[in-house]
Amino acid sequence: MSPKTIIITGCSSGLGYHTAIYLAQQDYQVYASVRRNSDLNLFTHLPPQHQPRPFLLDLRWSQSRISKIISSLPTPPEVLINNAGYGFFGTLDTISVDHLQQQLEVNLYGTYKVIKAVLPSMRSRRAGLIINISSILGLFSLPGYGPYSISKFSIEALTQTLRHEETPFGIKTVSLNPGSFSTNFWKNSQLPRLNSKRTLSPHQQFNSNLKASFANPRRQHTRSHPLQVAKVINQLISTQNYPANVPIGLDAQLLYYLHRLLPRPLFFWIVKTIAHAPRPQQNA
Repeated sequence: MSPKTIIITGCSSGLGYHTAIYLAQQDYQVYASVRRNSDLNLFTHLPPQHQPRPFLLDLRWSQSRISKIISSLPTPPEVLINNAGYGFFGTLDTISVDHLQQQLEVNLYGTYKVIKAVLPSMRSRRAGLIINISSILGLFSLPGYGPYSISKFSIEALTQTLRHEETPFGIKTVSLNPGSFSTNFWKNSQLPRLNSKRTLSPHQQFNSNLKASFANPRRQHTRSHPLQVAKVINQLISTQNYPANVPIGLDAQLLYYLHRLLPRPLFFWIVKTIAHAPRPQQNA
């Protein structure tokens, strides 16, 4: 039997990079999307039989261009792993419509375009697996995480809708909800420019503290290793039981079950306390 063909988006670094390598080592045929020509050589240090096959793909490209690229791959995908994305953070009053549009353009619309590109071949085979890498912040939000959470809440709705509409065609859809992992995600995350006239807000100091917390080396040591996500994905590919949501990482699992079990007011009080939610400044 020939190995399953897998497409993974966003493989230049982080979860996508580690997942592509790990699954290729399990003898899957992995096509790994990257955005830059310089990243086409990312996997040449690996043995040829375990090299993911990189190809250029930018989620901001048009639907027709993305569909043409996907259809030109040597083998139609049996598994799609939507991993590509980035984080834009900051309190909602400090971000612009353009900021939110850019976040959705990649995290939501880009994911949707890749799904649209693979659905015809999966339907024709009456089989397929789509794994959308959402976030634990796709199930609830935290102060300052609004733009990113909005995009990931949308991924949850997209995933649920696909489960309803595509299951009759043999296509399974799963949402992964990872917590915080040791990757460049936090380093590459964006916030509105601080102390600009356009973003004057009582939350400016909160945004500044949030940005500093992302770079805090002590937090880096408490984050999980991305290989944990790769191993969960490998288990999902091999199973016949596809849960709707899969929290990954101790922080995500703890918050996931607290969110399900606790009364909402208590849960939201806990997360606001953890996140040091901004409070109005008292006048001197």
